[in-house]
Amino acid sequence: EAYLAAHRRLLAGGCPGLAGYFPRVTDPLVGEGTILEEGVTCAGGVCLGREVRVGRGTRLQNVVAWDGARIGPGLVVENCIIGPGARVTVSARDMVLV
Repeated sequence: EAYLAAHRRLLAGGCPGLAGYFPRVTDPLVGEGTILEEGVTCAGGVCLGREVRVGRGTRLQNVVAWDGARIGPGLVVENCIIGPGARVTVSARDMVLV
């Protein structure tokens, strides 16, 4: 919970003292090479690493996905941390997925 809360705070601009150390961040924060297919929605607190792929029609809220993660189509993923290269094929809430 604390890890996700830290990301939400950074994405919301709640740490102005750190602004000089990071490029401007937005919510969702989308890494280089990441693909969001048609109909993906990000409802806040979403940070996606490099080369992440999110399938068509998936809804993300309060999610941190590390590099290379794959999130399938038509899912709802909330309050989750997704490890590097992890494959998410079912909807999930309040989980660490590796």
